[in-house]
Amino acid sequence: MPRMSVRAQPGVRPAPASAALEGLTAQVFALLEQLGPGQPASFHRVADAVGRAKPTALSSEDTQALLRAIKALPARRQLPPRQQMLRDALYDLIRAARAERMLCDQIARHGRRQQANERPGALRAATSSGVGSVVLGLPSAAEVGLGVGAHHETSTSTFDDLAVATVHATTVVGEASARAGVAPGVGLQASVEISSTQGEAIIAVSMRDHVHGLARASVARRLGGNAAQRALKRLAGHRRDRYAERTSRAVAWQPRVRMLLRSAAATDALAFERPAPPPLLAELTTTGGAAAASASYGVGSLSLSGQASRTDFITALPLRLTELDHDGRPATDDPALHAAVETRMATLLAVVPPRCSPTLMQVRSVRAEALRPRLAMRLSAVHQLDAEFHHLESLARHALAAPAQCRAPLASLARDWGQPSTAREPLMIAMLDTLAWLQAAAEPQRADHAEHAAWAQLQKAAQAVAGKIHDSTIVHDRARVHHATHAFRAMTQRIATRRGNLGVSAQLLPLTAAAQVSLARHDREDPDPLRAGTYLELALTARVTADVGGILSQVQQRLPQEWRGMPLEEPQRLLQSIAPQLTTSGSLQCLVRFFQPAFQADPAFPASARGSHLQAIRLGIGSAHQLALTVPLPVLPGLSSSLALKHTRTAQRTRHEWLCAGTLTGTLLRYRSLCSSAEPAARTWAQLVASHGSDLDRLADALADPASVPAQEARYWIERGTDRDDARPDQCDKHLAVLDALREERDIDRRRAWLHAVFELLSERVGRVKAASPLIGAPAL
Repeated sequence: MPRMSVRAQPGVRPAPASAALEGLTAQVFALLEQLGPGQPASFHRVADAVGRAKPTALSSEDTQALLRAIKALPARRQLPPRQQMLRDALYDLIRAARAERMLCDQIARHGRRQQANERPGALRAATSSGVGSVVLGLPSAAEVGLGVGAHHETSTSTFDDLAVATVHATTVVGEASARAGVAPGVGLQASVEISSTQGEAIIAVSMRDHVHGLARASVARRLGGNAAQRALKRLAGHRRDRYAERTSRAVAWQPRVRMLLRSAAATDALAFERPAPPPLLAELTTTGGAAAASASYGVGSLSLSGQASRTDFITALPLRLTELDHDGRPATDDPALHAAVETRMATLLAVVPPRCSPTLMQVRSVRAEALRPRLAMRLSAVHQLDAEFHHLESLARHALAAPAQCRAPLASLARDWGQPSTAREPLMIAMLDTLAWLQAAAEPQRADHAEHAAWAQLQKAAQAVAGKIHDSTIVHDRARVHHATHAFRAMTQRIATRRGNLGVSAQLLPLTAAAQVSLARHDREDPDPLRAGTYLELALTARVTADVGGILSQVQQRLPQEWRGMPLEEPQRLLQSIAPQLTTSGSLQCLVRFFQPAFQADPAFPASARGSHLQAIRLGIGSAHQLALTVPLPVLPGLSSSLALKHTRTAQRTRHEWLCAGTLTGTLLRYRSLCSSAEPAARTWAQLVASHGSDLDRLADALADPASVPAQEARYWIERGTDRDDARPDQCDKHLAVLDALREERDIDRRRAWLHAVFELLSERVGRVKAASPLIGAPAL
């Protein structure tokens, strides 16, 4: 029985279609009308069934049905040339539409799955551990034990800046413990533990990038064939980007599709969404210790514990060689990068022939007159390189359908750029290095307005062409190009944590209920001034743990009388060996956070606004499932050893979050975290209003009071200057007028608009301070 189309399934909403998919759908239907006359009746039935609903975007079932119908047509050599071209165009466009629909579906699927993890504080972790211990003493009197173990944890967490990190960490633990039985039903226990952790992290700067990365990986698996085929390709080490291949073939067909349809209106440009940038890589190191003591009486217990740890988090921040900073200066202003780009350019020119690429010929002319900047010739070379890359893109796309015809032009283009092969990556790297060299012209004096305007135009033009190369959808190894054309800066973040816990629990079979109060202090060193400082966190946690063995016993007691005589000895023996080591728990936590930012130490910061202020309140739920196995290894009377293996899966979700008006740091950090170059500021602000509108209104009320902490923080940041661009008095007066307008406004919508303007001013200032932080090292290639 054929599968029902996604549009026809009750209760299932199809994923939103991209603009490229809608464009492909329109072209497919137009080409079907052209190909239809003279085709078999089976083809017309499929085409009519798909087009009857007039979909704006093809579904996966529609594309599969159309592909089967096209493959069932008469042999290609039996068709006239126009029919052959129509059939080939339809086949490639439908394959591209299927890949694009698959990507849209996977983005929607992963977006739904990750929706609960969008808020900061979300955590999912899987931990496998093993501990070997030696115990000396008698269980009924007193015991002293030593243990050594290790555990490996894979976790995915959402940070305060909305970055999503997948961490793989290995921890080595040493523990000493003592236990004593004071009286029947009364026991005391104490332990001391030290640990050391080494790990690596893969960081997506936003949930959107994380979802798109997961979606593209899912599409690559599905387009790579069945499991056996994918395993063989993984062993061979060669993985083709089939999504890029299909979309590139569709783009290459566009000129001929216009000719086939005889209308440019029905063939709008296909704008496929660019992939997410490569994730950041980081290393973490944690050392710490903990001490705990507990007392039990009957079914109840009281515990007290404390931990201290220090974490160093070093992230490799990529810096595009053609990127411009806040002042419009290129990355090659750094002397080390400038020297490296000069060396790369000299190496490239040494291997190209005398009659080479027109761009490189202009570069030679500029290098021949090193004392003159030759800005006009540099700008001309940038435009020439743009044309050459457009030529490379066209050849690369057409080579997918006609490799023999494109082999010679690609080889000629590669020789012009000094490359021995027709691989795309060396050519793209050489072009990007050339752009970085062309951009690295000395900045003229600002007094010469015409010369400085030409220099600024060169910077923007080179940046735009480089962005086009980096975002190109032709088939290539993005990671290789990214690594070769970016410098990397080491960003260091340090967190020193001290935590104390007080907990009580009661065992009420088959459940154990526990409550805990936790007070933690985090001293954080961070380049971001909105995150650097001292945090005080008060956490109230309630937890219920289910005893699976007790539950099974209760179920057995409630069985009918006639069932209890059944031969259940073997199942009972099996359950008794497993159930006590299988636990599951659920928790509810309320977290209250106070924050004292490090910039309060600045003498210019008002003394009346210093101290810790309420920043955020979070309400979260969690769950944990643990499977444990303990193998006793007796040694001597009074001396025993054991090996414990555990596997734990935990999840924590933030259900509600309130950004408090005690300080503007939390709300401003959230706005900066939502901002991206891919979305306009107005859309970002609308997203923040939708999720935290009431919090923004409370912050606006606080800013209306000049004596409040947020108002004094805002004034401090407006008046603050940086080493490279001091705030002039006229600029400060203009910016302070925006803050005054917010105070005087009473209409809620206009007040939010003024608040957005204040956030834009503060965000620009904070960004400059973060970029100049000494915790971000010098760039290195």
